[in-house]
Amino acid sequence: MRLEKLASLHPEIRRKRTAGKGVVYHISAASMSLDDERSRAKGEAFTLTDSDRQLSLWIQLYRNMSPSSRSQLMELALKRVKDDLISQGPDVSELAVQIMKLPEDERNRLFEKLNGKV
Repeated sequence: MRLEKLASLHPEIRRKRTAGKGVVYHISAASMSLDDERSRAKGEAFTLTDSDRQLSLWIQLYRNMSPSSRSQLMELALKRVKDDLISQGPDVSELAVQIMKLPEDERNRLFEKLNGKV
């Protein structure tokens, strides 16, 4: 039971056996304390950096926006990114220009792929 609880906190220590049934746990699990791992997990959950908090807030705001507002926000963001990339040099700025020329539905598909939603 202790190993299963540790594996719920650290899935990387558990894997299925290659032959037969059952699971195998990494040797490092033998030295792990369940109480220490729980307190570490709780502590990490509440120690978000300022940039993580800001990103989380933006994600929440974006999810609550109407589709038309989302579209407007994406247009503005892409224009700002394009301007930033242009200031970095010709290779990157050309990519930004190509992305801006894409139809809106293709840009949305591209962003979904980049975010791992497709």
